[in-house]
Amino acid sequence: MIRDTLCTKLDIPSFSSLPQHAQMTIALPVNKGGLGIPLTETSLDAGYVSACAASVQDNHMDDQARHLFLHGVPPDNPDDPGHLPTASHLTSALARLAATGMDNNHEVLPPSVASMVEKFQHGVPRRFQHLLVMLVQKQHYINVQHLSAQNPSWAARLRSASAPGAHHWLTTLPTTRDLTMMDFHSKIAVRLLLGLPPHPAGANQLPPPCFFCRRPMRDDPWHPLHCLFQASHGKSDQHNQIRDKLHEFCEKAGLGNARIEPRDYLSVCGVRPDLSVCFDSGVHTVDVSGTDPCAPSLVTAAARRTLSAASAREQTKITQYGPMVTAFGVQFSPFVFETHGGLGEKAMEFVDKLSLHAAARPGASSRGNFRFHLLSSLSVIIQRANAQLVAHHYVQSYAASRYHPGRVLQVGGTSA
Repeated sequence: MIRDTLCTKLDIPSFSSLPQHAQMTIALPVNKGGLGIPLTETSLDAGYVSACAASVQDNHMDDQARHLFLHGVPPDNPDDPGHLPTASHLTSALARLAATGMDNNHEVLPPSVASMVEKFQHGVPRRFQHLLVMLVQKQHYINVQHLSAQNPSWAARLRSASAPGAHHWLTTLPTTRDLTMMDFHSKIAVRLLLGLPPHPAGANQLPPPCFFCRRPMRDDPWHPLHCLFQASHGKSDQHNQIRDKLHEFCEKAGLGNARIEPRDYLSVCGVRPDLSVCFDSGVHTVDVSGTDPCAPSLVTAAARRTLSAASAREQTKITQYGPMVTAFGVQFSPFVFETHGGLGEKAMEFVDKLSLHAAARPGASSRGNFRFHLLSSLSVIIQRANAQLVAHHYVQSYAASRYHPGRVLQVGGTSA
């Protein structure tokens, strides 16, 4: 039912019609770049095996010959009315779990019913079912990583979506307007996470060329997120929302001296950071910037290393603002975010510093609550702005291809 509802929300005919990478991504935990909807079969097998394991000790209180599992081993005559199917079911469940590769050395999962009876006759490990499910998920993640190595775009997307701060939009309760996403925003965000096109087109309807750079979007449907020639309004709006949210949380942390786009450094160094905050240790400046790890120029490196695109942008910003740091002796943090929501190392350091300062105030909430609320707000902003940017881009591109059909054939100065 959950899968059917998901397909209905995403305008997908059926779960089986999804590409393999999308089906596998859905089953990944949210902190590993998935949707957290586990594989039903393995979850049921883990629950059944753990329930049987928990009853092994109780059955050993009776005569061994009457043990439920051992008595249930299929006899030579399957039609024997005294045959109990428990052992055959348990054998099948153990085999299916073992087939996932979750415990090849059988350190946790026994290889057979007889060994299971012997292993758990004095009790089972605490939270045994949870342990089995975690092992299944871990192995599933390893399998996904192995398969994604064949597709750099998929690998880059998984690494970015599992980066710090990326999954908070999936785990945030919509308790306020700032933490609420409309169905349209959620649909685009989930499609981005699964690597599906943002707007499913009909069988005879292909995505138009980009309105801004005239490149085809047939093989790169998420081109709007990394188009270098598009109007800057969409990205600027996303940038400004994140800047304003950081300023808001600086004030919540008791830093009322935070300033947006201070001009103190413009005349001397020619740069203007997005935010200036006075901590006890001194002035701290921040510059917000976004990058897409699935851009053609970044995807190869991003497929090999998590937050590769963010790290590259951080180094660019550090070099750009180096003269300001030297001349004024201020601290500087490039606050870089990726399109899937992951935050760069320097951005997370600033979030931690701000959270620590907020928690030090008398009567303030815990550091973890402040940090989670800030990361959740930023994560929702990034996904909502992505959806608005992609929608606006496609609307303009479809309009251009409709009213200027002659321009559709021009791609990069050559006919396509």
